[in-house]
Amino acid sequence: MTLMDEFIFDDLPVRGLLVQLTEAWTDVWTEVLQVLRRDADGPACDTHGPTVKNLLGQLTAAAVLLQGQTHIDGRVTMQIDGFGPLQRAIVEMGRNMRLRVMVKMNDPIIHPIIHPITNIPTFTLTLAPADVPPWQSTTPWTAPTNAMDAPLMPLSHVLQRHLLHCAQIETTWVLAADDKVAAGLLVWRWPPVDNGTDDVVHADDSHHEAYRRIAILASSLTPTELLTLDADTILRRLFWQEPWHRVTPPSG
Repeated sequence: MTLMDEFIFDDLPVRGLLVQLTEAWTDVWTEVLQVLRRDADGPACDTHGPTVKNLLGQLTAAAVLLQGQTHIDGRVTMQIDGFGPLQRAIVEMGRNMRLRVMVKMNDPIIHPIIHPITNIPTFTLTLAPADVPPWQSTTPWTAPTNAMDAPLMPLSHVLQRHLLHCAQIETTWVLAADDKVAAGLLVWRWPPVDNGTDDVVHADDSHHEAYRRIAILASSLTPTELLTLDADTILRRLFWQEPWHRVTPPSG
């Protein structure tokens, strides 16, 4: 089952999406786990399984969110290359919520875990609308600091930076996954419509502050809350002081 809720903040150019994948994610992870156990030794799979599961679940939820955010009549593809034990991970979200996932692991002997500074992974986003040439962009997955032992930045930060740089869209992401659920929260801002008056400048300033406030609230959501609470509870807890409503009735 896939639960997706789209919501909008009244009189503000801010929208949001919340998705919780259950059966769809467990089916995907079961198939991936079989591939990992077939292609890797048992100990290697047991060692890297949690890392792969968490990242792949987040990537799956993110692809569903971006498909819902863009309403694209076509495919959204997210690809990660060279992330730790992963040589490549691809999640493709097609029409009618059709998921396709591919994972290829590095050989733990020939290709040791890639260091975040000396060998930087990459993230690639491809949008392929029907009957239109696809759009693709790749960005390095850099660490938040220059320290040699610094961890790689979360996928949510990579997505936020990528969309701001490539599409000038301000977004805030919260992503999480476990054995049973892959989930994500996305809020984004678009510029106010220019109506030819001086009010646009003032409205833009107030809208920017409103977006930052909502983004901070969204970022306060913890992975545990995202994975265990229902959508109504999450949205009420986060935005109980904000004027918001669902764009469509709750899905299920």
